[in-house]
Amino acid sequence: MSTLAADRPMTDPAPRKPQPLPVHPLITLLKPVASLKLTVSLFAMSMVLVFFGTIAQKNAGIWGVVDQYFWSWYVWIDVQLVVQFGQIFFAVPPDWSTSAKVPFPAGKLIGFTMFFNLLAAHTLQLISLIRVTAKKAKKADAVGDVAKMLLKRSGIYVLHGGILLLFVGEFITREFQVEQKMVILEGSSANYTSDSRDQEIVFTTPLPDSDQDSVTVVPVKLLRAAIKSKLTFTDPALPVDFEILEWYTNSDLLDADVQRANLATAGIGLQALAVEKPEAKGTDTEQKIDAASAYVRFKSKTDGKDLGVYLLTTHLKIQAGPTVEGKPYAVALRQTRYYKPYQLKLLEFTSETYLGTNTPKKFASRMTLIDPELPEREVIVSMNDPLRYRGETFFQSEFRKDEKGTSTVLQVVRNPGWVLPYLACVMVTVGMLLHFTLSLITFVLAGRPTGIPESRLAPEALTPGQMVTRIVFGKPRVKLTADALPTTGRVIAWTCVGVTALYLLGSALPRTAESKYDLATLGALPIIEGGRVKPLETHANVTLRLLNNTEEYKDESDRKRPAIEWYLKTVSGLPGNLGPAAAYRIFRIENDRLLELMKVERREGL
Repeated sequence: MSTLAADRPMTDPAPRKPQPLPVHPLITLLKPVASLKLTVSLFAMSMVLVFFGTIAQKNAGIWGVVDQYFWSWYVWIDVQLVVQFGQIFFAVPPDWSTSAKVPFPAGKLIGFTMFFNLLAAHTLQLISLIRVTAKKAKKADAVGDVAKMLLKRSGIYVLHGGILLLFVGEFITREFQVEQKMVILEGSSANYTSDSRDQEIVFTTPLPDSDQDSVTVVPVKLLRAAIKSKLTFTDPALPVDFEILEWYTNSDLLDADVQRANLATAGIGLQALAVEKPEAKGTDTEQKIDAASAYVRFKSKTDGKDLGVYLLTTHLKIQAGPTVEGKPYAVALRQTRYYKPYQLKLLEFTSETYLGTNTPKKFASRMTLIDPELPEREVIVSMNDPLRYRGETFFQSEFRKDEKGTSTVLQVVRNPGWVLPYLACVMVTVGMLLHFTLSLITFVLAGRPTGIPESRLAPEALTPGQMVTRIVFGKPRVKLTADALPTTGRVIAWTCVGVTALYLLGSALPRTAESKYDLATLGALPIIEGGRVKPLETHANVTLRLLNNTEEYKDESDRKRPAIEWYLKTVSGLPGNLGPAAAYRIFRIENDRLLELMKVERREGL
């Protein structure tokens, strides 16, 4: 028998090992979904997807890329994108090309998986913590200990709840947001908006004994189905059946005399020819709306007789269409319209530009809001000051001038989930503050863990100023009182505080001028550059930074001097006689060939 066993009193029971909790079925179900490896993998895949989605905008329109890469379940990534990236940044030969494609999870799959991964992780952790806490606590204290544990982790829950809310907000925005434009001629009114992405086909015929027209519209969803199927589309509300032979998402119009095959057999298509163009790319400097065109064959609803192939295009307004049972129809392809139960009348449009430039500074539209259900009122929509009405937001977008006069263009956005991103950001901020505050309080109150089991913490082993305390899970900790803090620690802490205070005090004190000129006052003088008002010192700093990557230079005595001083010495010189400014080394040259050509030696460190 060992000494330890012999010294132990025979009456002491053997130490009992804690019994593990039985595995809950819900934990078994959630554990694979809540895996941290899955989280890291999803983040890595999302970075790869964003990378290729960004490069893809070099070849495709931004909305096409969004639909293909970020709002689908999977995507076939074109390996040619890697080649193009290498051609731009790594001198890959320009004649390299490949048609290979690789399947990859798209934004929908990654986003939904990440949402459920985060939700499952917190659910799993919450269940485990509640079970462990409730088991270790006494029956009378179980509820209180669980509440303390939840309070301690409340910041994490609020923070990650905000992240989950961002996912929900993005889903609602993508599914239900509609972006439109409203164009109003000065002195006129408008009661509808036009979708900037989707189109619709419209049939119009005059009503007998009336100055009104009968209008029949093929909605965008049915139009998409007809484009995809390329089958004859029929509907009882339409005067004719039709079949879409060709569809161009973006197009241009040419004279029909061009030596190309013309599908049109009637209508404006006999004088004009539509040719397909690439969609507006995400890298285009000027984002323009694609002009769609289609060649459509109309058929009689009674006997299926061919009524002709017509060219429909958003380049033109309503055009002459087929005649059905003696009724002439006008037909058009136009951007989808959304009619409103109210109208806006443009009273006055004002525009301001920055001084000496054509750069827009401020646009404003003064309008009358006419709603039959409410009294008329005057509203003003300007840049950064939108109008919110009936769940829609009206932004001042641009203006147009033509022979008819000045028209204002309002960007109209309907997004039922617009408030969710703001609420999510607030939740993330509050969660971080709550988490760090509670962690600080817990650290101050609980002290630092000793790592020594409580059964071996004899009173004589404690130093003055220490005491043993317990926290929620019953782990022993040593709490240090103020008189027990090491002297070295106090010195370092007060030194840091003192250095910080001296730095702030020195920054606040006025500086003694090192020049006979008041450079600070001179640098604060306002100037206009590119139509924008800025201090002279800012202009000097930017100019020198462009030349030398710094905002300082070295004078004759090799002392660093501010950019404003160099700027004044430079602009005060004369052609052919720049004075002392000509001797300053302020041009940073990094090209080896240029250095060799100018016979300039490379300075150390550059």
